[in-house]
Amino acid sequence: MRQSKTAGTLGLCRRAGKLVQGFDAVRRTLDAKEAHLIVLAGDLSEKTAKEIRFFAQRAQVPLLRIGDGMDDLAGRFGKRTGVFAVTDEQLARAVSKSVGAGERSEGGNEL
Repeated sequence: MRQSKTAGTLGLCRRAGKLVQGFDAVRRTLDAKEAHLIVLAGDLSEKTAKEIRFFAQRAQVPLLRIGDGMDDLAGRFGKRTGVFAVTDEQLARAVSKSVGAGERSEGGNEL
């Protein structure tokens, strides 16, 4: 399956060392106020999405849900996860601008 432009931009963030993967790691990043954008896989469970949305809103960090599923992203990022944090402000803006069809911004915080 062809990955979205947003997934490609997340790959750039990973190569730059500015991408955090996994629920617990992202939560720690939010608590440390290092996250600039949270990205959720399209097939992430609603329970997990609700939990991470709570922490993102508390930290006032924008949230983005992309169309790619966790299995699609696992090949690119080496582990099956549905929660990502971008820790660089300019890269977070680039990810937000790459939003395409099937993807949406949540949480009301704009970059």
